Amino acid sequence: MRFMGDHPKLKNQNEVECIFEILQLCKEKETLHDEVYCQVIKQVTHNPKLESLMRGWLLLNLLTGYFLPSNTLMPYATKFLQQASSDPSSTHHDIAKICQSNLRKNVMYGGRRHLPFPVEMEALLVWRGRGVGTRGQEGGQKGHAARRLVIFMPGGVEYLTRIKTFTVGKELLQEICEQMGAGEQEEIREFALFAIRTIANNPVKMVRPMRSEEYLHDYLLEDNLITMSLRRVTWKTPLHFENSIYTDFHYGQILWDYVNGRILLGYGKEVEMQISILAMLQHWAKTTEQQSTAPSREELQEYTPKLLC
Repeated sequence: MRFMGDHPKLKNQNEVECIFEILQLCKEKETLHDEVYCQVIKQVTHNPKLESLMRGWLLLNLLTGYFLPSNTLMPYATKFLQQASSDPSSTHHDIAKICQSNLRKNVMYGGRRHLPFPVEMEALLVWRGRGVGTRGQEGGQKGHAARRLVIFMPGGVEYLTRIKTFTVGKELLQEICEQMGAGEQEEIREFALFAIRTIANNPVKMVRPMRSEEYLHDYLLEDNLITMSLRRVTWKTPLHFENSIYTDFHYGQILWDYVNGRILLGYGKEVEMQISILAMLQHWAKTTEQQSTAPSREELQEYTPKLLC
């Protein structure tokens, strides 16, 4: 294979183009999956050439996340990865475990739908000259194979994380919820990630919920027009307020819905009293004891649902 270095690359062909050519062929012809798997596994078995070995594991990392071997080859591929990841002292121990995880998710979720962007493949190639098995990374130096992602949460809170090539929505959702102290699966299912697409020269944004089994990189465009947000969508599990992030998250979401008139049920003397109390509580939440003063007219308008202003 040209990417492995066994054959010279085509004129003006770079490494990214070599990888893309292999992945594109596998996507177009399912019958090639087993042949490519066998070639790559052969390449990483007792290979004395470190450069070729590194390239082989990098390609296997991508193959396991995108394409499944046939039912005939699957047991052998699975056993190979189990054996390759069983020796913690080997140089390929960590990336073999990542390949195991990729293959497991591929069986569960169906693999990624879209081939990686060139910038994504370039990030995976930074292992070059640093060895295969830098611990815990997808074949490279720490952090280089992961994409920085900001999740926008209610109340102006921003959650910064890094996602890998084959991270699915379920994994990211669980990570954020655990940071908020909502680690029970029953409560995690009450939250949802949303992909928000900004349209050039258009104030309208397209919003769609992310399913738990969807690969995040299939929706994050290279031009950063897609952003991610998190909201709670059902309210069956009782709320608890031991975690400050959890408290700020829920306060921010309810406050936004309230001031935008989304949870106002009718209007009358009782509701008017509730609105006054809520305005006072909002004002207290914004000010300290030393700064506490009567709210201005502008602030009262800010605290009141827009439908009533």
